[in-house]
Amino acid sequence: MIKSLWASVQGDPVFMRRVNGWFTIFWILMIPVSIVLGLLSSVAYVSALSLWALVSGHWSAWQAARVEVQQQTEAKALEDDPIEERVRVGVGGCGDCVAVGCSFCGWFG
Repeated sequence: MIKSLWASVQGDPVFMRRVNGWFTIFWILMIPVSIVLGLLSSVAYVSALSLWALVSGHWSAWQAARVEVQQQTEAKALEDDPIEERVRVGVGGCGDCVAVGCSFCGWFG
């Protein structure tokens, strides 16, 4: 249950953008709170902030790498099967095409 929920959340870029936006606002608001409460002199607090920065940085890099892999996959698929060819085959060429090919539109049926 939790695994499927996590997978669906991770695959939703709108949700991830909102979550990361709210985390950003939270941490920006925590800066003056940390100064006023004197938490910056606490080793445990600074260590927790450092861990959060490390985890969120790696998570962001991982998400960016996932997007790049998806973009490369889509680009390769378009390179292997260009949309122009799919449209031309779907339409059936220019209408004057013969079985061996058309000298006008280049369609080979």
